[in-house]
Amino acid sequence: WEDAHEVREGYQPNYFHVIHSHNDSLYNNHGAKILQLEPEEDNRDGFSIRVATEELETRREKNKFLLVFSDGEPAAAGYGQNGIVDTHLAVSEARKKGINVIGMYLADGEISEKEEFTMQNIYGKERVMVPSVQELNDHFVPLLKKLLLQTL
Repeated sequence: WEDAHEVREGYQPNYFHVIHSHNDSLYNNHGAKILQLEPEEDNRDGFSIRVATEELETRREKNKFLLVFSDGEPAAAGYGQNGIVDTHLAVSEARKKGINVIGMYLADGEISEKEEFTMQNIYGKERVMVPSVQELNDHFVPLLKKLLLQTL
């Protein structure tokens, strides 16, 4: 996230909060750590995708995928329309490195044409549009099954 209160010309503090790493993902009793998440300020999706891509590049697994959960357009100081372009570039860079990137849009009700268009511009065909969080399983389980079958 970007600390919007601290942004000044030439200074845009961005943070990447790691809840679970690959190293601790299989430990017992670590699942509750995700409950520590709090809503933050703005976000630069391209930044986060690049950080995750660097981490995934160090992994030895043959098949790599990155699920990017989104609640809308990337938004941060001076990011605006550039945020869509930057995020699209970050997705393209990751895909060129062999990482399957899927954008998952989580709406709060109906999905607008603008939201659909934005996600298409960023992720292309590799996107899942979820009308509400209550429907996440209906969309996530088939996606996960598809990704796992690709690894066989």
